[in-house]
Amino acid sequence: MASLREQIYLAPAKPVQVKIPELPDAKIFVKILSGAEFDAYEAALEKAKIQFAGTRPFLVAATACDESGKLIFAAPEETAPVHTAILQRLFCVALDINGLTVAARERYEKNC
Repeated sequence: MASLREQIYLAPAKPVQVKIPELPDAKIFVKILSGAEFDAYEAALEKAKIQFAGTRPFLVAATACDESGKLIFAAPEETAPVHTAILQRLFCVALDINGLTVAARERYEKNC
């Protein structure tokens, strides 16, 4: 039987499909960041001196992926030409599944 640590490491974190009405045939997903990926995301924000208002391209670039988890964007700048409605849908899902919204934090606190 796997140790508790191994169980945590192996816990599934499947990407979540995001419905994009503007792209009805596209299968776009958002992934849950690992601890290391989240630290890299925060470090990128700090390095770029980004406040919350500028976090959308960073979080979308770090989480938008295909079904296998392969990222769609290599850098935040690559999200610039994307339609705002699409970016916002991806951003909102990424915020929620990564525990970055008030509602998500409240759900987690109920389980602590």
